[in-house]
Amino acid sequence: MKNLPGLAWAGMVAICLTAAAVEPWPPFQVITEQTVCPEYGTVSYRRALLCDGLRMAFQPPAEWKATADAVRRILLLESPAADTQIRLRLVLPQRAETNAVAVLPPAPALKDLVASLSPGAEIIGEGEYPAAGKTGKSCDFNFAQGTRRYQGRVLWVTLPECHLEVTMTTTASLTQKHPFFVEVLNSLEIQSLRRLTQLSR
Repeated sequence: MKNLPGLAWAGMVAICLTAAAVEPWPPFQVITEQTVCPEYGTVSYRRALLCDGLRMAFQPPAEWKATADAVRRILLLESPAADTQIRLRLVLPQRAETNAVAVLPPAPALKDLVASLSPGAEIIGEGEYPAAGKTGKSCDFNFAQGTRRYQGRVLWVTLPECHLEVTMTTTASLTQKHPFFVEVLNSLEIQSLRRLTQLSR
């Protein structure tokens, strides 16, 4: 969140830490954060995903609903018309053995990532987008499910704490839905809950 007054930021952090005050951190939980801006007397709401010691805050587009799949570790945003979905997935460090140091798995090639999302998909373009303070590679593609045709875009961003995968699929056109994709990316913020706890002390 950019250019927020200090009190507003502190209030948001306090709410977040109240939801995850003690370790172990929630393995996968979505909460709503409330931020009060003293200068303007307004209250704003954001959503946050708490996932194994990380906090990913985001702002869904207006009237989009957010649902969580704790088993697959996926957060799904869906448009009011149900014609577009934006999926967010965190890929966390892994341990090769029980006592080994956890390390991030290597980032996949985008064409392999697209193939895993939809076998037979046709790649139609590549690009870059900023998200959560880093810039990631993106790939646009077309695919079909039965008789329905879709367009998709996947973005892969590597952060110090995790990989972030953002995938948008739509029965409309990517050009039409692009503003919603960018809106979500611009709102993303990923932080360590441990670091937030230390800052609040």
